[in-house]
Amino acid sequence: MSVQDTVCRRLYGPRQISLVVAGLLKQSCWIEVTPLPEDLWEVAVKSDASRHLPDPAKLPPEAVLSIKDLEGLGYHLREDGPDGFRHYWVNDARQSNGYHTTQANAQDDAIEDAFEIYNLHRCDDCGRLHTDESLQDVKDLTMRVEAGDPLPSGECECGALCYPIQSPN
Repeated sequence: MSVQDTVCRRLYGPRQISLVVAGLLKQSCWIEVTPLPEDLWEVAVKSDASRHLPDPAKLPPEAVLSIKDLEGLGYHLREDGPDGFRHYWVNDARQSNGYHTTQANAQDDAIEDAFEIYNLHRCDDCGRLHTDESLQDVKDLTMRVEAGDPLPSGECECGALCYPIQSPN
């Protein structure tokens, strides 16, 4: 690609990336895919091919908690059997009630379980996941929040404000 070509860049999550890439390859588009931290991928296409990028509303929604988030809470996604169709989660002595046909379904089940156990919060700056126990008190709240702004649930160790994460259900 030459310096003169304009490029359109978009970010996609783990449930979306394979659909996006397959669609672009089907259209014979030039693409560049760059893995980023936190289970994200940046997709770049020449601007004349940007019309082939899918409508985000038509892509599957991303999970509220990533696999890395779940692992931080003690959840582990497992696969049982050689067929690749028996996925489940474990967390200490607890585990999913049955098997799931995809890892995404097992992840969704683990997320549902996590919201039954924890009140979860996310740092607005670094994105770190917190439980009620790991939040710090907010310093100088009145200087950091304007009237009408959402009220933070605490402060991250990085110093930024944290806000509650809503359950997907």
